[in-house]
Amino acid sequence: MRETWVLMMDMDLSGTIVIDILRAFMTSLMLAYAAYQDVRLRRVSNKVWAVFAPIALVLLILEILFFRRDHYMVMLMTINVIMSFAIAFLAFYLGIIGGADAKAIMVLAVMIPRWPEYTLNPLEVVPPILDALITSAILALIYFPAIFIYNIIRGNLEIPWSFFGIKMYKDQAIEKKDYYIPLYKIEKRNSTECIEMKIRIILPSEEELDNIWSALEKSEMDKIWVSPGIPFMVYLFIGVIITLVYGDLLLGLILRV
Repeated sequence: MRETWVLMMDMDLSGTIVIDILRAFMTSLMLAYAAYQDVRLRRVSNKVWAVFAPIALVLLILEILFFRRDHYMVMLMTINVIMSFAIAFLAFYLGIIGGADAKAIMVLAVMIPRWPEYTLNPLEVVPPILDALITSAILALIYFPAIFIYNIIRGNLEIPWSFFGIKMYKDQAIEKKDYYIPLYKIEKRNSTECIEMKIRIILPSEEELDNIWSALEKSEMDKIWVSPGIPFMVYLFIGVIITLVYGDLLLGLILRV
């Protein structure tokens, strides 16, 4: 009886490792293509999520039906998925991330509902995708010193705007407006619309963005400050790969403080 149980456990472990390898391959394929689209087009086609979401769901069902006899782990995976979905929806609702980023997080939550068996330094108390998001956000912070150095080289040193965007000719920016976010807002004063500079932490809505571009186009400004739309999908791709292979980089240290 004991030998049979040990054999079943070994089969479960072997099965989950195979599932983990398939998940890693599919995740890499999905995020690589999404990152490519994000860089080239500044948008990711919904077809990406439509293709990989069913694959993620099938792998999850296969694991639960054939390789998971541990009810605690099934419950943990369910909690991880629900938590990741909730955070993705909240971040999108608050304008912190775009629609493609939110969809990516949701698909990833199903694709990687637990830490893989091969991960070197997993942080079991946190869903792997949320840990990957933190790693990705840290990588994205490289943008600010990089853009500041770029502005120093170009001679566009205007604090604080030099940390958040670049200065370019208005006509060039409008021509490629899908690639940039204007560092401005529209204020109404005495029934008159005024354009004011604004540091953007939260993404503007499409309607607001269109209104700002329209106002800038009508303005007499020759040069404007814009933020190159950060292709977060690239950072997410790198962050997820780091998390899958190595595991937690920083969150564990913070939780121990």
